[in-house]
Amino acid sequence: MQSNVKLLLVDDNPMVLAMLRDALSPMAKVTTATDGADALLKAVDDPPDVVVSDYRMPGMDGRQLVDKLKSRSSTSAIAIVLLATKSDISDKLSLQDHSADEFVEKPFFLKDATQRIKRLIDKISLEKMSKSSSSDGVVRGSLAQMNVIDLVQSLEMGRKSCLLTLTNEGDKCEMYFSEGQVQHAAYDTLTGDQRRQD
Repeated sequence: MQSNVKLLLVDDNPMVLAMLRDALSPMAKVTTATDGADALLKAVDDPPDVVVSDYRMPGMDGRQLVDKLKSRSSTSAIAIVLLATKSDISDKLSLQDHSADEFVEKPFFLKDATQRIKRLIDKISLEKMSKSSSSDGVVRGSLAQMNVIDLVQSLEMGRKSCLLTLTNEGDKCEMYFSEGQVQHAAYDTLTGDQRRQD
């Protein structure tokens, strides 16, 4: 099952576009565009949660696309990942200008790029689940949307304090987090550092 995160993938290279689309589709609802102008139209029509865009494209490049998205109130909150060469990142781009949330240096290994983008997808997914939680502050969801490891990493990255309760067919595990770190855990009659001996 896909996550609740909408991602717009923009690249003028059809091979890179297909490769990233296939890698990211299990993690998000992916829409594609082959240039900045098409991406802008799609983003304005149906704002995604994340835009992953190549920096160097003919016509409207990635930086111009980001500037246009950030200047509109309906698209200014979209998280941005730019795919750029090392020289573009160091010479023309920086995280200090707050235009992009993440950079992926080209050329890249697909696994590395996917992992960096996935961290952002997981963070957004957790934020969306939190916003849609009931008024008592309880977030409920399925691990089909985000596995336990990713959920725990998101809690750690966000330095969250909470009680995480995992249930499965009558089994119950509780994990207590403070500032993103597990402070205590309990499963059935086991607590803390106790281990089940098989």
